[in-house]
Amino acid sequence: MDMLRAARSFHSLRELSAATGLDPSVLSRYATGQMLPSHDTALAIVERLRSHLDLPGIVLGAATSPGGFIYLERALSRHDILRLVTIELYLRLRERGVKAEKVLVPEAGGVVLAAALAQLLEADVVVARKSKGDPSREYYEAHVVSPPSIHRIYYAPVDVLGSGSRVVIVDDLIQSGYTLASMLRLVEASGSRLQAVAAVVVVGDKWRRVANVGRVEAIAWLTP
Repeated sequence: MDMLRAARSFHSLRELSAATGLDPSVLSRYATGQMLPSHDTALAIVERLRSHLDLPGIVLGAATSPGGFIYLERALSRHDILRLVTIELYLRLRERGVKAEKVLVPEAGGVVLAAALAQLLEADVVVARKSKGDPSREYYEAHVVSPPSIHRIYYAPVDVLGSGSRVVIVDDLIQSGYTLASMLRLVEASGSRLQAVAAVVVVGDKWRRVANVGRVEAIAWLTP
């Protein structure tokens, strides 16, 4: 019961008991692994925890934002928050029937989340880097041009991303949309099929005009 163990960092057993309708002593034994719930009980616990936990508040409360910028590194470095975010995003993708062979993530703070989510999806992790790590390998590449003066190139190894794969794009933060647009170009260049986009925080809606994506699964949505 990974979700229950993580939830204990933010709520007492009495609070979790009120949310789930189960005795605190029973929840404690579930959380420690001394006793295992039935399949139906486990599903019920997960759904009640999902409706009870203020996951956006937990994530944003742990994030730092000096100067108005959002930094999610501190939040995602916590095992309990990472676990809750990963499970929530996985469940949303599963509810949509999303299946993936590759999880594509730009080189930055979202890599740890992508690796955790890929484990649950049973998919490979593809890190799109800002430089070619091995000059002997072949790479797909996508250019990011962000007005007025930012020009960046992301590279994804051909032997890792493959061709014709089902891909989920993951990032920690979506704001301008330019990095997301470059990930979409890598998917297109490889002849792969985009299955979904997942993020921790999405800011505003400028990204919708830059990246041609209709839906993003995100934990928190912020208005700039």
